Amino acid sequence: MSNDRIYIRFKGRVLGPITNEKALEMVKRGQITKQHELSPDGANWRLASEYDEYFPASITKSYAQTNSKGPDKALGGVNQQGSAANQGAEGAKEWYAHFEDANQGPVDELGLKAWIAAGKVTTKTMLWKTGMSEWMEAEVLRPEWFARHLAKASRTAQPASNSDQQSDTTLLSLAPIAVQSRWWIQMVAICSTIMVSFGVIGSALMFISAASAPGAGPAKALLVITTLSIFVGWCCAFYICMLLFRISAAIQVLSFRPQQAEASQLFLAYNNFWKTLGVFIATILIVGFLLTFMFMALDASLSPLFGRGS
Repeated sequence: MSNDRIYIRFKGRVLGPITNEKALEMVKRGQITKQHELSPDGANWRLASEYDEYFPASITKSYAQTNSKGPDKALGGVNQQGSAANQGAEGAKEWYAHFEDANQGPVDELGLKAWIAAGKVTTKTMLWKTGMSEWMEAEVLRPEWFARHLAKASRTAQPASNSDQQSDTTLLSLAPIAVQSRWWIQMVAICSTIMVSFGVIGSALMFISAASAPGAGPAKALLVITTLSIFVGWCCAFYICMLLFRISAAIQVLSFRPQQAEASQLFLAYNNFWKTLGVFIATILIVGFLLTFMFMALDASLSPLFGRGS
């Protein structure tokens, strides 16, 4: 094959492209059999048995003979248990499985099912038993062995799905309550924005007045810091008003499209508002306490901002 890469197809599933070295390794491990289809370009497919570089004619011709001696010859390096006499005494212990980079066996069907229960043998594990000419995937040979495990996994996932559905239903059931409060939230947001805007303008003028007032020293510095803190506080309050408008917009979207995603966005907006408001109030209390303590320590006041006092 001129191309150094190859595609693999089996039961409609396509793997690749992989290198020729990797493909040869998979052939040795029994992961690629003569029943697989190969293609150098992903468009033209042929059976793997037609590629001499993977299944030479001499090996293909002697495959049936070597298989009669067990998978030890078919894949090479298998740890075959017991002699021919012991194999006759074991009876149904004729199954071999390829996992952990080695061929395991022989075991009977009970032993093979134990491997399945332990997770060692999966649907993609290659199996072989006496009389078979090829190693084949477990799900192809015995699909009924895996049906119970798939059904159990489906039943395990079902309660979680039902729980998620119930959670979504509960969330949407609260939507009408949120929609009813939209006009109140919008009215509070508008009124608060108007008042806060005056506060921002007034605090900015106070800061300019304090910064341009004559004098120097710790008292004036404290006065400038205080007016700057008031201005920043009003700006933060303005941002909180914008969060109220965001809540109102989320409620409006939910009223037109009552779905779980929109309900989640609304409650996320509520969470951001209350979290920001809590941090804002805590910061005001801490900064206010510190500034009050500093005014008392310096025996200063805000009277210079409101007139020329003595």
